[in-house]
Amino acid sequence: MRNNKTFNSFKWSAIERIIAQFMQLFVVIVLARILGPQAFGLVALIMVFISIAQVFIDGGVLIALVRQDSCTERDYTTAFYFNIAIGLLTYAILIIIAFPLSGFYEDERIKSLLILMGSSLLFNALSIVQKARLTRELDFKTQAKASIISVFIAGLISIVMALYNYGVWALVVQYITMSFISTSILYYYSPWHPKGKFSSESFKRLYGFSYKLLLSGLIDTIYKNIYPLIIGKFFNATSVGFFNQARQLSSVPATTLTTIIQRVTFPLLSKHQNDENKLDKDYLLMLRMSAAVIFPIMIGLSLISDSLIVLLLGKEWFSIIPYFCILCWAYSFYPVHAINLNLIHVKGRSDIFLRLEILKKIVATIILIISLEFGIKGICYGLLCMSLFELFANTYYTQMLSTITMWVQFKKLGKMYVICFISAVVAYYFCCNLSPSILKMLFSLSIALSVYSALIFFFERDLVYIFRGFFLPRDK
Repeated sequence: MRNNKTFNSFKWSAIERIIAQFMQLFVVIVLARILGPQAFGLVALIMVFISIAQVFIDGGVLIALVRQDSCTERDYTTAFYFNIAIGLLTYAILIIIAFPLSGFYEDERIKSLLILMGSSLLFNALSIVQKARLTRELDFKTQAKASIISVFIAGLISIVMALYNYGVWALVVQYITMSFISTSILYYYSPWHPKGKFSSESFKRLYGFSYKLLLSGLIDTIYKNIYPLIIGKFFNATSVGFFNQARQLSSVPATTLTTIIQRVTFPLLSKHQNDENKLDKDYLLMLRMSAAVIFPIMIGLSLISDSLIVLLLGKEWFSIIPYFCILCWAYSFYPVHAINLNLIHVKGRSDIFLRLEILKKIVATIILIISLEFGIKGICYGLLCMSLFELFANTYYTQMLSTITMWVQFKKLGKMYVICFISAVVAYYFCCNLSPSILKMLFSLSIALSVYSALIFFFERDLVYIFRGFFLPRDK
């Protein structure tokens, strides 16, 4: 019998991620047609520094609070006060660096954009404890309301501003409004305020675990955001816009599925961290289920990339098609990476997590330096190579914490990838001579899906029955 609370948690997490992401995607598509690549490139440069500052606010405290067997009001209060202090500090630093940054990129708009967008950090700092409390209670319904409503209102405001020729400021206001409304709704539906004083004992317990996650997150965020910085300096803001839009569009399916899985499974698996058999069984099943969904989606998107980009963004964005296609293959492994790293979190091995991040970023830096010589397309191929290296590195370390070896993962996931690849090749063979159009897109997807369904039923039939039982739960 399947646990109703678990299923409802997954359902609401899925609803929130899918609706919010696709609403956001719709807004991005509309704004891209109105504003063009340069506006998106400017905001991408600003988001590098906002994202790094956000790492300090998160600080791994959300994971630390969720992972603990029990949390006291003193723990929540300590985390709240510390996050507010960090939020104010990081915002002050952003204000200071805004002036020299404008000179570095020779664009006065960057100064005002960074100062205004930085105010969102204060709203985000207020909501960390709320999210931790709701996640511990598996209350994803409230979080879904906050996310969906904030994305809708902020998106609507930004589209109106873009239509009235506010340019890049439409994107800035969208980001700030989304943070403010989301935090406000969380407090409305789940009111909480700090009780008591800051506790050094709670601080040591929480951040003794999370400081390594903070360092890992910082390294990962700097790495992910260094590409817009380098492209912006060596190329121009328009090139940043092309690259960032290709990366954003290609990553949406992978990050959406990953977020759904992580948010639900982490608190659940944490409760079974001492039951190795159950933990490993669920861990492998989640890997296989994720691959069965994300592999065909990402490879399918690369298959129809020419028709899809022209249809969604218009001919002005035609240049991103090769970038988008390559990055779809790179992001197809994203949920696999995340689930493997999730196991490290569950096991409480933040030392391994930090060591792994350092190793991967050293390799990533080498790949980036080499790929710069080949332009933006070379950078995209570099990201694909890095994704493959991450697959090897993550599974090498997680096999030390589990009975699921690297060979078992490669065998299970490799079979799924081959099935998807064959499906794409068959579809491409029949449709390669058609001109980019909706008809080509639908025809390609129909063929690929038909071949994939037949192969998955023949070679991975147990997964078909598991999916059917998972989405159609029956209580006895």
